[in-house]
Amino acid sequence: MKLFLLALVAGVLPAMALTNPPRLSYVTYLGPSSGTNYVAVDKAGFLYVSGITDAPWFPCDNQPVQTVRRSVLTKLRPGGDGLVWTKCLTGISTGVAVDEVGSVYVASNLNGAATVSKLSSVDASVVYSRSIPMTTATALTVDREGSVYVTGAAVAGLTTTAGAYAGILPACAFYEPNCTQGYIVKLGPTGAVQYATYTGTGGDVVAIAVDSQKAVWIAGTRSVTFSGRSWTTGFVVKMDASGTKQVVSTGVGGGVSHQAAIGARITGLALDSKDAAYVVGSAPPFRFDTTPGVLQPKPGSSASFPTRGAMGSAGQKGRARGAVSLS
Repeated sequence: MKLFLLALVAGVLPAMALTNPPRLSYVTYLGPSSGTNYVAVDKAGFLYVSGITDAPWFPCDNQPVQTVRRSVLTKLRPGGDGLVWTKCLTGISTGVAVDEVGSVYVASNLNGAATVSKLSSVDASVVYSRSIPMTTATALTVDREGSVYVTGAAVAGLTTTAGAYAGILPACAFYEPNCTQGYIVKLGPTGAVQYATYTGTGGDVVAIAVDSQKAVWIAGTRSVTFSGRSWTTGFVVKMDASGTKQVVSTGVGGGVSHQAAIGARITGLALDSKDAAYVVGSAPPFRFDTTPGVLQPKPGSSASFPTRGAMGSAGQKGRARGAVSLS
């Protein structure tokens, strides 16, 4: 399988009709790809792509030609017409981010531990590399000051910090007999641990974002078992800036009944300039209650949904509003 890169410039892209489609900037292949790829872009338009390859000829500036499956991080020029550098990584990469000054951050997993590495955007030299034992990483993000936040799944033994929201591994609820537990670790600009906590969320955390107040949002999907039947449901959690208090914890369904959330899966999370949260995912038809006046109130044969929620604002704590279901 080959990885291709698609770059679009600004334009309006309505969900149902391309009345003013974005203009294509470039499309390029980037060698054989054997796994999920992650992408970030800096202010100058340089593109950073992280993924997995098993191609022996794929260039790595820091290592000789290899025949093993490995993760790579590549920096491309803004026009997509050439590589700046490519670096082979240790472990399986699970995310990439770029800060305000262009430093690059990569999350990866190896031998039962997540690793967060900070690299120079100039030559991919390692600024720091921090291992987080007893965890796997699924996503990371970085704030304006260069602090990085990583999340994923953790088992017993995570070294948490004093005053953490959950300092020991929370027990699984009776309706989540085989749950995993989420975590958040914040690293400062030099790689020192600022805080580490379990989140108390059984299930798979797939996305993380940090708002203007340094509060951290995570989203994911948990499995729930009732009367011998298993279901999935989405969740969103907001942790305060210190990692000691959970501000919001809510299931994603947006409806008036518990049935609305059954079968929902969260795949992405984003915040706007006013710190409102948006999640996107999928749900079985007619299992997701939409709100009045939205683009598509009823699904087709399958459904994906973006949901907007100003969670944590007055009168809205723990509630999502403005849900919309799209085919």
